[in-house]
Amino acid sequence: MKKSKIALKPYLDTIVGYCNALSNQELTDIVIHLAKDVSTSGRVKFLEKIESCLPGRRPAVLPEADLVDQILDDIEALKESIEERINSIEDGSYWDDPDDWEDDGYYDDEPDYIRQDQVEELE
Repeated sequence: MKKSKIALKPYLDTIVGYCNALSNQELTDIVIHLAKDVSTSGRVKFLEKIESCLPGRRPAVLPEADLVDQILDDIEALKESIEERINSIEDGSYWDDPDDWEDDGYYDDEPDYIRQDQVEELE
């Protein structure tokens, strides 16, 4: 099942994992590939984003509207993740995938509807 939305933390963790596995040249190749996909009208903004991330540059601050949109997207992704877990527990499919189980892989009781990492993200 492919998810259409992902919360910010797992999204960034995935990107860090990708980057850590790549050499400097491979990272450069990826940035060049992404840059080629930017339309002519978006190239200046793309360069500004890159420049704002360079060492010694002040980190770019998202405009308030973008920040609100990002927070709302993160909330929606978390909500979908929690609903997906609840539905899988209630319909029994949770037990079909041991990867969903906690570390011990065995429960005397029903699993919690919300995982600890989801609680932390919600906070």
